[in-house]
Amino acid sequence: MHTCETCGKEWPENYCPECAHTIGKAAKPAVPPPLPPQTTQPPPVPPQRPTTQGLSTLFGLFKKQSTALDPTAPHPHHRNVVRMAIPGALARYPAGFLTSLSDPGGSQTLEEYWRKCGAAVLPPELLVPPTGLTVSGFRYENYVCFLIIFPAPKAAGESYFGFIVAGPSTDWSAQACERVPVSYFVLERSTNDIPTIFQWRPSSTEQDEEIFDTLGPGPSPRHPPDFTALILSRFYGYDPKA
Repeated sequence: MHTCETCGKEWPENYCPECAHTIGKAAKPAVPPPLPPQTTQPPPVPPQRPTTQGLSTLFGLFKKQSTALDPTAPHPHHRNVVRMAIPGALARYPAGFLTSLSDPGGSQTLEEYWRKCGAAVLPPELLVPPTGLTVSGFRYENYVCFLIIFPAPKAAGESYFGFIVAGPSTDWSAQACERVPVSYFVLERSTNDIPTIFQWRPSSTEQDEEIFDTLGPGPSPRHPPDFTALILSRFYGYDPKA
């Protein structure tokens, strides 16, 4: 258990949904720039043969939970997929995971991934259905990007969106994808009306895939392109006026 330094409550992860910050780390205050307008969607990622080889081994990382859930806390099914399963796949099987997302059936593959992750930790009556779960891919310069829209969050600590940015690279073969830099951002519901942006920080150890750093307040979730444009302009040189 982790004890929040602000409210004094204990949580199973090193994140306090009530105070919206990572326990044991000072938040990195960063006010994002004004939101750029929606831009023309870049060309989609070329379809590739999907593969989920190795992803099933991730389901063994989680232990079954049978106790009643706190309705005010983030749901473990939602939380585990967003903050553990996806980072774990990006860390262990980047080529296979990115390929499965870029396929035309990527949303269906992600839905099945969501169901399997939940079934590994929760009884059937406590699972969250993958309603609204989708993924769309596009290119920005030498980057390949994926916007994941998660099932609508119902509690602080659950996420609206995930945004994966792979690259830069001009070689997207399976071998090259194993070495390409990958970043993963989430827009998370907080205890107030302003969501928070977190960034996954890859670790040098396999036990640490769930480390997320706070980047500050994020845009409204009502318009998903605002989130992707903000990340691209802030970290990848995107200029909405160009």
